[in-house]
Amino acid sequence: MLTLSPRRLCLFAHYDLTVSWRSMLAHWVVLTMTFACFQVLIFQSLWGGHEQLVQAKLWDAFLEARLDDYASISLLLAVMYLCVAAILVVYDYRQKPSRLQLIMLPITMAEKFFVRLVRIVLAGIFIPFVAYLSADLLRMLVEPLFGEGRLGYIALSSLGELQFASDSSWLWGFLALLFPLHAFFLLCGCFFRRHIMGLSLLTFMGIMAIFAIVLSHFEVRVELINSSLDNTQNTSLWIVRSIAYGIALIEYFIAYRLFTRQQLIGRGLINI
Repeated sequence: MLTLSPRRLCLFAHYDLTVSWRSMLAHWVVLTMTFACFQVLIFQSLWGGHEQLVQAKLWDAFLEARLDDYASISLLLAVMYLCVAAILVVYDYRQKPSRLQLIMLPITMAEKFFVRLVRIVLAGIFIPFVAYLSADLLRMLVEPLFGEGRLGYIALSSLGELQFASDSSWLWGFLALLFPLHAFFLLCGCFFRRHIMGLSLLTFMGIMAIFAIVLSHFEVRVELINSSLDNTQNTSLWIVRSIAYGIALIEYFIAYRLFTRQQLIGRGLINI
């Protein structure tokens, strides 16, 4: 029977943070620099033509277009990091001493999985968000060295350009894609024992290639199924989303089973 003790969860969460805080700090630094670099690449065209755009009264329109591009790229980077964090669910305990210590802690493996899952999800959201905000400060410190400094703090303005801020249907579709993707990489992180990142990405690319081939062969049949449904668009969308959420739940369950049954000594590449 699955039991969760709040006291044990809090104690293990504190222990887990003491083990993982250095890697989380490194992730924040890397993401901050990544966001700042993308800002420079996206907005550099506006710096050189600032005076001409202002005189032509086109500055606001061009700035809004660049903000939309930066918001889309930032969201993609945040999703990528959330998936990477899922792959690294057991990365801090990959060595035998740390894995032994994890297994020997007086707390059930189910509680360890729950704490790790919550931690990587919260960190996968919080760290990119903080890095997204702090990237503006880094860029604003560097800009004066190149004689620039006209953009100011654009992070909050870019957030307003995201489509899900005003479109709930887009948000549901985005979550239907994000949950299975996150669950898949979490499953890979629990399944592979060595070379976790490389093997997870190779597996993902292989599955995407197979999926693309299958989808190209069944495209006509999917269109026929859609045309036979009443209220085609809404019905088919909700069917696809329900299947996606179901797949995500199955992937999370398999990841849970693999995590709770991991052994100190196992096979070379996989955790079975």
